[in-house]
Amino acid sequence: MATILIIEGEKERRGKYQGELRKAGYDVLAANGMRQALRLAGRHLVDLAVLDTVLADGDSVECMQRLLAHQRDLKLVLNTANASISHDFNFWLADRFVPTSADLSPLKEAIADLLQPASLPAESRPA
Repeated sequence: MATILIIEGEKERRGKYQGELRKAGYDVLAANGMRQALRLAGRHLVDLAVLDTVLADGDSVECMQRLLAHQRDLKLVLNTANASISHDFNFWLADRFVPTSADLSPLKEAIADLLQPASLPAESRPA
C-alpha cells in the first residue's frame, strides 16, 4: 500500500484529503507545514507528497528540495489555486500540478497515475 504525505495548512482541507485518500486505499500522513512534513518524511517511507505552494512555516520550493534530498524517488504533486505556477521554473521539481478544487477527482487521478508501476515496453512483455 502506498503512503502519501499531505502538506496542507488548512485543517479542513487537510482532513478532507486524508479521508478521501484513505477511502481510496492509501496510507496517509498529514502535516500542517514544512517542519512537520520533514519530520514525518524522516520517520516514514513516503511514496508521494501533495503540497500547496503556500506554506505557513516555510517555502514550498525549499520543502520540495529537502524532501527530495531525503528521498530522491519521491513523487511530488503541487495542489494550488494558482494556475500559472506551472510556468514558474522554481516549481518544476513537482511531477504534477493539480488545481485546488472541491472535486478531488483530478488529484486522485494524478496520484494514481504517478503511483502506477512503469509499464514494460511491448518487446519486453511476456507472450
